[in-house]
Amino acid sequence: MADINTNTISISNNTASTSSVKSSTATTATATSTTSTTTNAMSLSSITHGSFEVRTSLQVRPLEKEDLSRGFLPLLSQLSHIGDAALADAEHLFAVRLAELAADDTQLVLVAVDEARNRVVATGTLVVEPKYVHEASQVGHLEDLVVDAAMQKKGLGRFLVARLVEYARARGCYKVIVDCREENIPFYQRCSLKEKSKSMSVYYKTLSAAAKQAYAERWGLPSADALLNNPSLCAESTRAAGSTVLNKPLLEAALRTRTTADGLTIRALQEGDYDRKFLELLSQLTVVGDVSREVFLKRLHTAQRLCNPLVIVVEDEEKRLVASGSVLIEPKFSHGMGFAGHIEDVVVDKNIRGRGLGKLIVQELTQISFAAGCYKVILDCSEENMPFYEKCGFSKGHSPICMAIYFEQLQASL
Repeated sequence: MADINTNTISISNNTASTSSVKSSTATTATATSTTSTTTNAMSLSSITHGSFEVRTSLQVRPLEKEDLSRGFLPLLSQLSHIGDAALADAEHLFAVRLAELAADDTQLVLVAVDEARNRVVATGTLVVEPKYVHEASQVGHLEDLVVDAAMQKKGLGRFLVARLVEYARARGCYKVIVDCREENIPFYQRCSLKEKSKSMSVYYKTLSAAAKQAYAERWGLPSADALLNNPSLCAESTRAAGSTVLNKPLLEAALRTRTTADGLTIRALQEGDYDRKFLELLSQLTVVGDVSREVFLKRLHTAQRLCNPLVIVVEDEEKRLVASGSVLIEPKFSHGMGFAGHIEDVVVDKNIRGRGLGKLIVQELTQISFAAGCYKVILDCSEENMPFYEKCGFSKGHSPICMAIYFEQLQASL
């Protein structure tokens, strides 16, 4: 991940033994960067009388190896399940995951460290997804934002979101999205994000026994849980050099070309698909813009090197591309240092809709996510499309609301 400045911010912890507390109109916290000094408005509480002020100095910077001993995983456990296997071999797996993040340059994990206590008290992640749409731009996925319970309501969460959004814009993202719980909508609205769509998910471990058996049979496994519960999937030997995705025969099999009973071919995206009008197919979903062959090939070759994102297409008997979809594999520090899959850009040619190709693409991407070692796969959709995805096995997840900020819209309002 590219260099990012380290900030030292000072926040106020107001304390008193007998005084009443009320909300102040505005308080400022100073953030000192290695290259500049900025002032950030934060809404804090103040005490009407008999008070004194205690300030906490926090360093905000990218995650580093020593943060494991500073309580990074216990902090993350306030948001999500860490997993016994990850905790038992935390030092090794943490180092492996950090090395992966350094290699692929698409994920930034920020932490806020209480300098006095030498403890990580907040963290947030930005995952950058390369796209073929919007002139081969990128999308920022805001993930795993958590502030220690003792440090909440001081503006720290908003500060982290602002830093991550700022970084996304600097990386050339045209938008940043986040899936959140309904009760967190007001927080993200204060961070300038707006409700965009619904979020749906499949958690593989919670599937029915019959569904798990279907996965196991497809991949020749004794059981689906044999893959889902195997901590050895986090070892370096299972990965490609410089890749954040598991380099197992299972994943290779998932991407292998195959033909359906009615003569359709499902395969991975190839160089020749530029001439087969792949971008024109995507334009039926959203704006593509001007994407040259050179840009297309650069995006494709990078994705092939990293095995991420994984794009599949469906071609008919005449070799025309009639459907496509992709899945972004996100490395996690939670769930046994596992992975989460993000299904994106599902589109079926308007001239061939009604043959079940949408469901076919979604099911293939769900299978690929499983083969990649993901513990869940998620997607965002409009409310009217939710019944379709329910037929594909998806349901409303723990964070059912997708919120977004579009930078061109933000710029227009300034």
